[in-house]
Amino acid sequence: MDLGWYPKTCGRQSGGKTQELVPHSLIFIIMEWSNILTVKTFNNGDPIPQVSSINDWITVNEQQSPAWCYYNDDPSNESTYGILYNWYAVIDPRGIAPDGYHIPTDSEFESASPSDFTLLPGCRHYDGQFGYIDTFGYYWASDSYDDFVVWYRRFDGVELHKDYNFKNHGYSIKCLKNVWNPSSLT
Repeated sequence: MDLGWYPKTCGRQSGGKTQELVPHSLIFIIMEWSNILTVKTFNNGDPIPQVSSINDWITVNEQQSPAWCYYNDDPSNESTYGILYNWYAVIDPRGIAPDGYHIPTDSEFESASPSDFTLLPGCRHYDGQFGYIDTFGYYWASDSYDDFVVWYRRFDGVELHKDYNFKNHGYSIKCLKNVWNPSSLT
């Protein structure tokens, strides 16, 4: 779609010279989100450890080890709510995103539509307790706020809210499909 013309170079014009004008086009990028992640192995086939007790949840997070769990440690919750991962599973170099997808960054979440987030799978707190099922959905971003806390999004059924929290919580993951990046041409 031709949107007209823009200056090829930016800056001051001197001596009454006119800047060369070149056509440009608008590029639409559609964000394609996965369903809530339910993988139990890393991309290399290694199992992601399942945690099914409060003490084990606290221990794996103290050890900064990857882990996942069912909400309320109940396998019947997987089909509706997916599974919850700690931060260490998100950043593990063996990867958990399906082929052709990645865990979104905080900035990629900025363009997310609430319509892409319909489930409210709750979370697992740092102390191993569960909360907020059918009230909120918590979704990890792939980047840290600082050395101690990381970005996530909280979906309340209407809007996505940006926040950060400690790495020892259990949140859901929605992956974003890899797309062609027009900035790679420059």
